[in-house]
Amino acid sequence: VLTIQVLKEMGLSKPELEQELSQLVGLGLQRLYAQQHYDGGWGWWTTTKSDSYLSAYVLHGLLEAQKAGFAVDQRVMEKGLRFLRRNLPAIEEVKTSWKANRLAYMLYVLAESKRMGYEGSGELGLAVRLFEQRRYLDNYGKAYLAAALGLLEPEEPARVTTLLDELQGQAI
Repeated sequence: VLTIQVLKEMGLSKPELEQELSQLVGLGLQRLYAQQHYDGGWGWWTTTKSDSYLSAYVLHGLLEAQKAGFAVDQRVMEKGLRFLRRNLPAIEEVKTSWKANRLAYMLYVLAESKRMGYEGSGELGLAVRLFEQRRYLDNYGKAYLAAALGLLEPEEPARVTTLLDELQGQAI
């Protein structure tokens, strides 16, 4: 999907490559649809329990495919987004960096889905609470949280600015 997007952005015409990549994306989408569990999530294997992080990763890929112009099954997306929302960790459970970083990524995926027109609620409140617990976030977690907050509350840039300032301070 990203290769096709880059070709388009660079104005390169490679019809054979684009056709081959489009076929691969189509096959990949079908595999993801087939591997979605009854609860709406995806597991590391078809026989394992659904995992919220892996489900966010799959949903992120589906959103990117949709942005690139591929037809994505809306029922699969909605079912996956419902799973992800139901399985977000409570902020009280987020007391380590890896958990905070995972939550920031999941919130970003949900914010991106909302921007793409999917229904959602409650993510802003959780994102704000994670912002208040940002001491647990690594730099990439802060970047994902900044992106999520930028999408969820574009009219309130203060939190995003704080996160970006902290990232810039770390870079210096």
